[in-house]
Amino acid sequence: MSFDSLPEWLDQIHQYVDANPLIMIIGAKSDLMNMQAVSNEEIEEFAKSRNCPYYNVSAKSNNNILESFVDAVRIAIDKQ
Repeated sequence: MSFDSLPEWLDQIHQYVDANPLIMIIGAKSDLMNMQAVSNEEIEEFAKSRNCPYYNVSAKSNNNILESFVDAVRIAIDKQ
């Protein structure tokens, strides 16, 4: 499961990137919530512990797609 790999991936990003990168956690296919292997609460807790915004998105239902991109741009501008 990709959620289990997140800590390692984030550690690798911080190990190899000099700057303070914009990292967001995006949970895809929110339209299939009944098949979700990890609870939103667990993901939100993890994202908060790593100071990463979290969005649960669905391209199929257009849920949180625009919001996640707007937030990414806002965060990037604020970092400048």
